[in-house]
Amino acid sequence: MFTDANGRLRGAVLIGSAAALAGAPGQVTVTSDQLGYEIGVEMVYLTHAADGADVTGHIGGEGGPQHWDFSEGPDDDRFRERAIHPADSGVAGPFPGASIARESTFDSTGGPAWSFYNLTEAGRELHGFHDAATSPASPAVVLTPPVVDFIATMQFGADWATQTSYPSKVDVPGFGTFDVVNNVTASIEVDAHGTAELPSLGTVEVIRLEEITTTSSVADVGGMPLTLADAFVRSYYWLSPAYGIVAQITSEASTELPEREFTAASRYLRLESRTDPEAVSVGPLQVQAIGGTLLLTWQASGAESFEVQVSEDMEQGSWQVRATVSEPRYIDLVTETALYYRVVALGGAAR
Repeated sequence: MFTDANGRLRGAVLIGSAAALAGAPGQVTVTSDQLGYEIGVEMVYLTHAADGADVTGHIGGEGGPQHWDFSEGPDDDRFRERAIHPADSGVAGPFPGASIARESTFDSTGGPAWSFYNLTEAGRELHGFHDAATSPASPAVVLTPPVVDFIATMQFGADWATQTSYPSKVDVPGFGTFDVVNNVTASIEVDAHGTAELPSLGTVEVIRLEEITTTSSVADVGGMPLTLADAFVRSYYWLSPAYGIVAQITSEASTELPEREFTAASRYLRLESRTDPEAVSVGPLQVQAIGGTLLLTWQASGAESFEVQVSEDMEQGSWQVRATVSEPRYIDLVTETALYYRVVALGGAAR
């Protein structure tokens, strides 16, 4: 996951090139397409409403097999993530190359934030994020270049190094707003493996990723560069092939590298549930002109409802929802503007 210089959760960034090492027999392998980025996947994590959490004894050492007990912990807040079409976010303009967006909210504060991705042969490619609550002066953070944060295949022993940069603005009361360039480097290692016990999903096999992130920032103060103190964040992610990221512990940001088994976390997440869309099939769309109307029909199974969408040119981001219907048919009025139609099946099943 990507954290800014203050240790705040900002989307998910691990970035870069990698060499995936062969794991020993019996050790689990996790692929980037198992992390829940298909449209419609929803993840709900138990977490804390306060600014920090005590994680004494929850991190553990390297190697394995180990067992981590995440069945109990802070639960006075929930962090929710949902994979959606980028156009449905309403803020996808700065991320034209993204094909997936993830909407995230905390129950205690609301105010959705979004992160934008592609799934590639190399892994999951992050393009940036939009968070007006955390960064009101510069809510859209565009990474240059986009980065592969989770590599395609992750096993115990794999490691990779990453880097990217993004511009931002910082408000200083009494002095104004200053432009800042942030250079982010990270080193990541799959450093442990074993099993994890979750609040409601039982015990699952996992690998653990350790990520050390360094943010070096330079502010433009009246045309003069001002180098800010480097910020270090250490994070751990527990990944399961069945559910994706099942736990996360992120340190507070510091001008010195936090120790391996730190005790104070800026964010502690434990997976409560994951909902995946049901497998559906949608047959060919038929359009029939009847007087001044168009009758749209299609064949489908496994869907609870359907979105009928229209576009004038079929370009990414141009599709608009015309209607949501529960039956595989829709009647529209003929317009002077030529339109393209498509149907998106909706529905999901918890797991």
